[in-house]
Amino acid sequence: MRELHIINGIISTITALALGYVVLHPRVHEGLWIKAGMIIMAVSMLASAAVSFAGDPLEHTFNAAFALRIGVLIVCIGYGIKYRKRIEDDHHEPT
Repeated sequence: MRELHIINGIISTITALALGYVVLHPRVHEGLWIKAGMIIMAVSMLASAAVSFAGDPLEHTFNAAFALRIGVLIVCIGYGIKYRKRIEDDHHEPT
């Protein structure tokens, strides 16, 4: 069972680093909502890694998983807002 904790901790750390890279990269312009959601997702991945490396029961990762789902929801809302704005901009362009 300890192996599962270590694997979860490693994958969570890699995911948090990847999300952090995307959030901090200057050429990625994802917008406020998507950036906020990705930050929440990265923090939740770090929390999941900390819980896993501490050897706590996997049930304790529920709070981190809940935060991850909130982050995904915020990213989806941000994408919806961005998509809607793009559609509205396309309809208002003079031809």
